[in-house]
Amino acid sequence: MKKTYSKICPSCKSKDIIFEATDAGVFDVCRKCGFRMHGFPEVEDKK
Repeated sequence: MKKTYSKICPSCKSKDIIFEATDAGVFDVCRKCGFRMHGFPEVEDKK
């Protein structure tokens, strides 16, 4: 069985993440708290 992963906000631990492309680059943005940075960490999804 293949493992799946989700990005997680390092600030509030939410998995509600979107991608934002700007002139400065591509960012992960948390829709819950607004935290943004290049590359949020990923956690393995629990079954």
